[in-house]
Amino acid sequence: MSSVESAVERPSRRAELTDDERVLEQCIDALHGHTREILTAVALNALVVGIFVWPAASSALIVGWWSAIGLLVMARIAMARIRTLRPEALSTHAWARAMTSASLVSGVLWGFGTALLFAPDDFPRQVLLGFAIGGMAAGASSSTASLLPAFKAYLIPSIVPLCLRFLAVGDRLHIVMGLMVALFGVLAWRIGRATHQNLVAGFRLRVSNEVLIHDLREAQAALTEANANLEHRVLERTQQLERETEARAEAEHQLHHAQKLEAVGRLSGGVAHDLNNLMAVVVAGLELVETAESAKQRQAFVERSALAAMRVGQLTQRLLAFSRRQALRPEFVDPTIVLRELVDTTLTTHVAGLQLRLDLLEPAWLIHVDRVQLELALWNIVVNAHEAMNEGGALVLATRHLERARPRVDLSVGDYLEIRVSDQGAGMAPDVLERAFDPFFTTKGERASGLGLSMVYGFVRQSGGEIQLASTPGFGTEVKLFLPRAQAEAAVALRRSTFSRGRGELVLLVEDEPELRRLATASLRSLGYEVVDAPSAEQALAILQTREDVDAIMTDIVLGGDMDGVALARIVAERWPRIPTLLVSGYVNPTPLGLDRPVLLKPYRKAELAAALAAMFP
Repeated sequence: MSSVESAVERPSRRAELTDDERVLEQCIDALHGHTREILTAVALNALVVGIFVWPAASSALIVGWWSAIGLLVMARIAMARIRTLRPEALSTHAWARAMTSASLVSGVLWGFGTALLFAPDDFPRQVLLGFAIGGMAAGASSSTASLLPAFKAYLIPSIVPLCLRFLAVGDRLHIVMGLMVALFGVLAWRIGRATHQNLVAGFRLRVSNEVLIHDLREAQAALTEANANLEHRVLERTQQLERETEARAEAEHQLHHAQKLEAVGRLSGGVAHDLNNLMAVVVAGLELVETAESAKQRQAFVERSALAAMRVGQLTQRLLAFSRRQALRPEFVDPTIVLRELVDTTLTTHVAGLQLRLDLLEPAWLIHVDRVQLELALWNIVVNAHEAMNEGGALVLATRHLERARPRVDLSVGDYLEIRVSDQGAGMAPDVLERAFDPFFTTKGERASGLGLSMVYGFVRQSGGEIQLASTPGFGTEVKLFLPRAQAEAAVALRRSTFSRGRGELVLLVEDEPELRRLATASLRSLGYEVVDAPSAEQALAILQTREDVDAIMTDIVLGGDMDGVALARIVAERWPRIPTLLVSGYVNPTPLGLDRPVLLKPYRKAELAAALAAMFP
């Protein structure tokens, strides 16, 4: 901390001082701020001088001089410590006297010490002493000049004795040396005095500014007091409004929390219903495999069970997406297939009795979006439409192509796929329509969370698209989703893609669930990879230390034991940087992991596993 900063940080001490005392206080702080440099110079110079003259001078004299210098340094350190911790221990003038006395003792020790160490017949020693005194005087002109009495108390007794010793020798050379020491002392005095004057001028300006600020504050206080009655009434009213706002915010927070919980409950209930149905398909299909009459029939049962199992994974991902813990998984999606599957497997369960009309393009352009999020968005829109049609009506799901279109000014010109959902419900008033996408805004009372359309809006915008909402009270509502068309090259690659197969690379599989480890091993081998497996990260590290032919690692993030998959991947990156790592997760968003490694989300299909592994072996 600088001397100026330390002075500014003690306003309570200076508040009761006069202007001159405030200036003196800042002078003392400036000298205090140079304590470390001053004491370092004193100790080092004394050590150098003593060592140089030791062979030719009295060792007792040198040790005594060193001892006196050491006591002075310790006393100055103690004084600096007190000044730092308890500046109020002494008054301003007492501090000035104490620091002046310390400078005087230092000057006497240096002046008479060098005079005693002076040897008339040893010219190199004389030159060294002259340089030492000159350097100390030059340093004092900047380090102690803020407190002028302290500077004088050091300069005079340190210069005069050595000057007299030079003059006392009497020959021309020593007389010149004595006069030069005296001249150097005069120059140091003039420089120190000028430095002191500049510092004091700055300190006085600061004190004047503080006084001015104090006067301005008093004037402001007087003006504030003149308007006290009016401001008091305003303050009371403001505090009342703040209390009302806080109470309303707390009530809204509790309501939003309750609505979130209810929304999760409603969504979980529907998903649980679908989950049971799909698991029934999986179990029944696998049981029927044993009684199938032909290979074709067995294949059909297996495919139905696999499709139902993937739908189970999508349902769990829907819950995770709702809780914001699911990472977006954009893929090339055929919207016609998504809409038909949504109608067949989900909407008919949740919105029974609804008249659905489909007007879908076949084939439709592919879009690059998260399929689960798209289904969830459409599910929210259709459920809202169903609840708005209490008196019946038809719900239309339609798609169309927009070439070189710009649905809104903030979208670039290009090809967009439009998904339109139209109902014949009650419609929305203009003020409700304006807030339809606001989070937690709802007109359905406590039975709704107000999150549905806001989630749809966020998904569409994050996917690079736009959403438009039009509604007329008494005639219904129309929602349009505009999603960018996937690039033609990517679409062709999707429709023509085949499994990427390995070329015998050795994959270290780390999975703590035995059954899942066996199935994953079989999948890897069916794709053309060699496999060595481990049930824990610790055993995987043991394998890596004994085998040099491992080409890649595939590890679950959540593992039993003291180390998870992320920690394992970090160790592998440090010790075996040539080995790529594929992380596998059932729910974790890979972004917060802090590790630049690909993540394969469960449940994954064989094609996804093949693509992830192929990307690791370019």
